Amino acid sequence: MAKKKKKKKKKSKEKLISKIITVILILILIGILLGIAFIGYVVISAPDFNPGNLYRKESSIVYDRNGEVIAKLGAEQRKTITYDDMPEVLIDAIIATEDSRYFQHNGVDLPRFMKAVVGQLLRRSGSGGGSTITMQVSKNAYTSGVATGIKGIIRKFTDIYLSVFKLEKNYTKEQILEYYVNIPDLSSNSFGVAAAAENYFGKDVSELNLSEAALLAGLFQAPTAYNPYFYPENATERRATVLRLMRRHGYITEDEERMANEISVESLLGVRTSANPYQSFIDVVTAEINEKTGESPLQTPMKIYTTLDKAKQDHLNKVINGELFTWPNDTVQVGIAATDIETGGIVALSGGRNTVALGTNRAVGMRKQPGSAAKPIFDYGPGVEYNNWSTYTPFIDEKWGYSNGGQIKNWDGQFYGFLTLRRSLGLSRNVPALKAFQNNNNKNIYNFVTSLGIEPETEDGWVHEAHALGAFDGVSPLQMAAAYAAFGNGGYYIKPYTVTKIVYMDSNQTKEYKPSKVKVMSDATAYIITNSLVWAVDSGLSAGGRISGMQVAAKTGTSNFDARTVEAYHIPDNATKDYWIVGYTPTVSLGLWYGYDKITDGYNVMADNSRKDTVFRTVLKGITEKEPTKFTVPKSVTAVGIENGTIPAMLPSDGTPSNMVTTEYFKSGTEPTEVSPKYQRLSNPTGLGVVVDNKKATLTWKAVNVPAYFTESWMESHIKDGMGDTKENYIKYRKEEVEKMGSFGYDIYISYKGTDKYMLTTTETSAVIDITNYSADDIKFIVRTAWSNDKSTISSGSEYIIKKEDLSIVNVELKGSATVTLNTNNAYYDQSVIVLDNFVDVTANSIITYTVTNSSNQMLSEVDTSTPDTYKIKYKVVYNGSTYEKERTVIVKEAEVPINNETNNGQNENESN
Repeated sequence: MAKKKKKKKKKSKEKLISKIITVILILILIGILLGIAFIGYVVISAPDFNPGNLYRKESSIVYDRNGEVIAKLGAEQRKTITYDDMPEVLIDAIIATEDSRYFQHNGVDLPRFMKAVVGQLLRRSGSGGGSTITMQVSKNAYTSGVATGIKGIIRKFTDIYLSVFKLEKNYTKEQILEYYVNIPDLSSNSFGVAAAAENYFGKDVSELNLSEAALLAGLFQAPTAYNPYFYPENATERRATVLRLMRRHGYITEDEERMANEISVESLLGVRTSANPYQSFIDVVTAEINEKTGESPLQTPMKIYTTLDKAKQDHLNKVINGELFTWPNDTVQVGIAATDIETGGIVALSGGRNTVALGTNRAVGMRKQPGSAAKPIFDYGPGVEYNNWSTYTPFIDEKWGYSNGGQIKNWDGQFYGFLTLRRSLGLSRNVPALKAFQNNNNKNIYNFVTSLGIEPETEDGWVHEAHALGAFDGVSPLQMAAAYAAFGNGGYYIKPYTVTKIVYMDSNQTKEYKPSKVKVMSDATAYIITNSLVWAVDSGLSAGGRISGMQVAAKTGTSNFDARTVEAYHIPDNATKDYWIVGYTPTVSLGLWYGYDKITDGYNVMADNSRKDTVFRTVLKGITEKEPTKFTVPKSVTAVGIENGTIPAMLPSDGTPSNMVTTEYFKSGTEPTEVSPKYQRLSNPTGLGVVVDNKKATLTWKAVNVPAYFTESWMESHIKDGMGDTKENYIKYRKEEVEKMGSFGYDIYISYKGTDKYMLTTTETSAVIDITNYSADDIKFIVRTAWSNDKSTISSGSEYIIKKEDLSIVNVELKGSATVTLNTNNAYYDQSVIVLDNFVDVTANSIITYTVTNSSNQMLSEVDTSTPDTYKIKYKVVYNGSTYEKERTVIVKEAEVPINNETNNGQNENESN
């Protein structure tokens, strides 16, 4: 039985194996059939091999927003060369980089291709596409740039078929290489390597050196990304890669690689010329089409419809070429970009001055630190959006620094104390800007900034504090124009673009592109920042954007040279490197950078101070629409009159001076409702009483409490964190303001014969006043609550009146002088005193006694004038039961004897005898 079971199991296993083998064979057969079918499909569907396709003759046509032709791109820009025209160094660079076994394979480098296939299946980013130079010629001339999905696979195998069975069979390797270097668009209107050599280096292709050849060879992979005018850093890295490959494959030595890398890309670039007045814009169009389609309008004929406003661009060109503006010198440069506020489309663009320009397209490819122009984006915008700040949100402009202890200063070296958000931004104060940054959630800052198309520098995901003042890698004028436009259109960021539609000439296929409009902030945030920037133009430091009859929101910015550069080039400490002004009207947003390409061109942008603002205003005035003239206040914003200086914001009272009330804008629902007590009249003291005794009036009253608004306990309970500054700083400032008001107390006045006379100030609840001279009429005593240094809120006063008939004011006065001087033996006659009761002589009704003492304090009955001495006469007066005293001083001195000459002479003679 056991043997039968074993045989059955063995037969079952054999059947299973047989089935598996059968399935595998079927799958292999299906695979072979599918492969044959696929190959057949590729062969059948492959485009006709027309040698004429290798050099296409059609041109792409570029239209402005109104359908007017502004440029033709394509074959007419091509300068074809032969294999013999190429220098060996360029051939070596291309072969080493693109296809190291080019002269050994028959159109397909099978090992490299299989490696690429495996790498892509394993999702390895550096595996490449495995295309040979021959396959790339096929792609450029016959297929397309599609690289993914089933279409990408079909395109790849179509390239293999055409390469092996058409190109390699009909052309030599040298001829194929000619097509390879002549066909492609190498960016900057460079159709083939000959045009590229001229456009980038200003020389014939045969004159290229190693460093230049490596740079050109690097462009084939991604012409726009490695364009040395636009992206010199990318171009430098790509050139280093090419040189490394050349050394690996034995074309150059290590020393040659090092020396070629030491040459800066910028120094290689020659003069870039363009006869087309719209070339800066066209460069952006070309790059954008390549990004969106993977195709070049220089190779693929197409009709391109764009956002360019020809009238606006023509106006900008006239400013740039000096027709509408006088430039201070020949070397100062600008980068200018203008976008439509509502659509986000680029309406005008200038990469720099003159028809001859060096370096990048400054409007899009340049990265410069924006300085204070970054403040709305990094500092105040996030605070308004996430913390509900208003135009009034207070900041204390004081000595301040970074979290690591590094101190900062304002542009004028001063501190202004209390400032609102609007004034902090409009007056471009650095301290409030840094405080705003520090009091925002850092993640919120990052989200806000990146949503506006700006990439900050981050350290472990943290946006460092130098961004608060615009000190980071930098931005382009186009980036800034697009970011500011979001404040002007109600909070929508629209990535700037130039292309609205493409129509392929070969197939009449149409591709339309609509802008991506993303809500990145509330319309309340957008308006609060806009209102602050309008104030910056109308009343602040951005007056360069002012246009009569038009609301303009704008912000300036500057950056300085680093200490090493200042020392190396002996630059003044106050020299400015970059100047920015970014602004917008209700219809257009404009970003402008103004400066010098090289330090040797000029370094002090501030020397052009009267001109740099004017160029912005001249451009903006010519490109903005006449209507509307003002920004619309959204329903989500509420305008409120606020008493300036209150922390937190409070409504004005009836006593608030009109010059202390400002109109501020709040997100609806966050506006204050509490009335400020700061200028409300203080309460009068109560319980005032007056007692008069012996010419003295003693006043007493009940104390008045210091208003709660001025107490630290009120500040602690009403001032919160989360505002623009810290609670600690707010309370410190408020306490300093209270100290400036002085002590809280009472001012005492006497109203006598229709005139109020100030007598004294006290912090006590009583006072004694001498009323000797006030008994001839009624006396009104007034006690007013007041601060010692600020009388703006002094109370109306509590009053107490004493009738003259209730007064009995006795005055005892000396008759004659208080000090009498006489010679010895002269008689002294004492005049005594006079007693007045309410100015009536009552001496006769008084009892008057006196005492006389000499300098030895001996009591005498009278003044003795026989010998020199000093006497004190003290009078005691008793009247109506009251006693009064007075004192007189009598000085007796030796009489002076006149000198007789004759007598003296005689005396001398007698003494002599």
